Amino acid sequence: MEKKGLINSVQEARLMKELRNEIVHEYLIEGISELFSEICRFCPILLKMVESTQNYARKIKG
Repeated sequence: MEKKGLINSVQEARLMKELRNEIVHEYLIEGISELFSEICRFCPILLKMVESTQNYARKIKG
């Protein structure tokens, strides 16, 4: 995915996957503000991945 330009780095993708897992398993209010901050930090990166994936799909579709 990195070679095709869909993601900037494998490390970022892994961190977002870990964050997703934290979100799914977060049942306590404690620490929720830190979790929200992490989500906000990754939003621009995720939106860029979506854009890159859409562009790639258009390119291969022709």
